[in-house]
Amino acid sequence: MSPFFSNIYLHSLDEFAVDKKYRYVRYSDNFIMFSKSKEKIYKMFEDIQGFLKDELKLKLNENAYPFKDVDKGFVFLGIYFKGNLRTISTAKENKIIRKLNWLTDAFHQKDPGLFLGRLNESVKGSRRYYGTFKPVGQFKAFDQHLLNRLKFLLVHFLRRGMLGSRDEVMPFLLKVEFYYTERTESDHNALCKSLAADIFAVLDADKKKEKKPASPKKEEAAQAKRQTAQKSRFLRMVSNQAEVVVSSPGIFIGKTGERLIIREQRKNLAELHFSKIRNVSVNSTGVSLSSDLIFQCSQKKIPITFYTYKGTPYAVLQAPVHSMASVSVLQIRTYETEKALELVKRMISGKARSQMNLVKFYLRARKKVDPEFTEKAGKNLEIMDKTLRELQRIQFEGRYAVARDKIFSAEARISARYWACMRMVVPPGLGFERRDRHKAGDLVNNMLNYGYGILYQRVWQAVLKAGLNPHISFLHAFQANKPTLVYDMVEEFRQPFADRAVFSLLTRGKRGADLKLDKKTGLLVKDSRNKVTKAVLNRLAGLVHFRGKKVRGEDIIHVQANNLVSFLEGKSIYKPFIGRY
Repeated sequence: MSPFFSNIYLHSLDEFAVDKKYRYVRYSDNFIMFSKSKEKIYKMFEDIQGFLKDELKLKLNENAYPFKDVDKGFVFLGIYFKGNLRTISTAKENKIIRKLNWLTDAFHQKDPGLFLGRLNESVKGSRRYYGTFKPVGQFKAFDQHLLNRLKFLLVHFLRRGMLGSRDEVMPFLLKVEFYYTERTESDHNALCKSLAADIFAVLDADKKKEKKPASPKKEEAAQAKRQTAQKSRFLRMVSNQAEVVVSSPGIFIGKTGERLIIREQRKNLAELHFSKIRNVSVNSTGVSLSSDLIFQCSQKKIPITFYTYKGTPYAVLQAPVHSMASVSVLQIRTYETEKALELVKRMISGKARSQMNLVKFYLRARKKVDPEFTEKAGKNLEIMDKTLRELQRIQFEGRYAVARDKIFSAEARISARYWACMRMVVPPGLGFERRDRHKAGDLVNNMLNYGYGILYQRVWQAVLKAGLNPHISFLHAFQANKPTLVYDMVEEFRQPFADRAVFSLLTRGKRGADLKLDKKTGLLVKDSRNKVTKAVLNRLAGLVHFRGKKVRGEDIIHVQANNLVSFLEGKSIYKPFIGRY
């Protein structure tokens, strides 16, 4: 319906452009204008902007430089124009490749028939749109990429018994739609036969490999792994019961005896004994609390945290906890010294290692079924490792700010490679092109921001409990009323506890199909906020490797805050927490 309404509403814009005798082309809500004179095109641009604002109450999407030279080429409607050349734009070409990667990802396809329908629909849609100018070279390249992906996917289908036998492979391949349609029937059949032969060669190689029985040591390790998993499930279950999360407006939270009560319109929804509660989180507006509840929570040392819809904690009610003067003095003495630089390098190195390990986690799982991800992730990991070594060689040369800027630069380059890998893990339809903290218009960035908000609150508690001053930081510059030390310390915990929780929601189970954004606000709807909250809390409650032991994630945050105090006192070296894969 969108193009239909655009054509009605923008008809007056067409009349305005025609009356002005502009060279003007519009398709739905996209339009372009031409002129031989720079001065005239600037005037046309101002006129159009003024008409849209005054008459239609619209404004153009932001574009740093909306003026293009025809001779140098330009992109319109996903098509690159230059002279007589017409090709699919690089951005749309990459989007088609990412869509093919997602559709042919063995982790996401369980029904061959359903997969075939979705693939053919996508291919025919692209073919209809771009086929008008026949980008033969690009269509053939898409087909070659699709053939490479189909090989691994059909091997996966046969290994898992999703295709009954080898006899079903050729009929299946003959039903696959391709981008380039000018092949003869014999060429098309030969293409499918060649692919089927490659698939059977992989399966025959599988049979030649003898399966060795598990050694006693491996069996013992497997048994220990099962026990750890069982213990983690129990801890997550207990943690979920210990977390009170209120995400609906109009809720009243009060106290009756030794129990916390949650009430809506005078009806009790839940009652929990204070001894079983660790945290109370309020993720909605219009929630009221009794003073008796606040008093009891302060006595039991149960913090009550208030979050915005973006997941940012904006207030915490808890018993008075203050930083220790002696520790604050140590923080000030360490600030902008060579010791502070060493601390910051270790913190950011820990973050970079955790990023690399999360990429390796997905690489290990996809190595046999996703050659595209395997190749690109491998290259990015090499560059990340090289940049990390550069970061670790940064020296204090008299000016702390210069060294800190170099660390920020290295961290940004490592993170860019990390997000390039993680972008390939999620469905391309979710619109996750890059990490965006402030203007998160897509589902993935909203989920990440919300998960980080939960981490901020946990780190903030640990910092205060350790006696640290949350406003005296070493990496981030001081900011009025901002806990910048919390921003420093949270860097270590983003990937193991927030990123992994979010990407698990998007790659397992329903794979993000049940996660939504509110169309009006552009933020997560209540149910999606609850799912992200639960996923992050589960990661914090589970057992993870730490210093040769299995420790609860949330406990590690407190240990690291205490380790920072010990480092400031000169009692130990600060070792960052690194999430394993």
